Amino acid sequence: MRGNKAGSSGLAPVVAPRASWSLTLGLIVATLREWRRRHLGRRELAKCDERTLRDLCIDPGVVNHEVRQPFWRPPRDWRD
Repeated sequence: MRGNKAGSSGLAPVVAPRASWSLTLGLIVATLREWRRRHLGRRELAKCDERTLRDLCIDPGVVNHEVRQPFWRPPRDWRD
């Protein structure tokens, strides 16, 4: 038998690819930007008066619920 570092099975060990730091950092930055966009969008939505919401056909109760959501929660579709 020939010498084999992988053991008796003849298969090489599986090594998971490592994400590069730039990819990881890019994902973190994208997530932070999305969270900020959600925060600012909810803040702007909270500024709308009832007349504007009626013109947009959005229920004020749905808006009230949405603006109380934390930034990490994705926004729901208000048209439901």
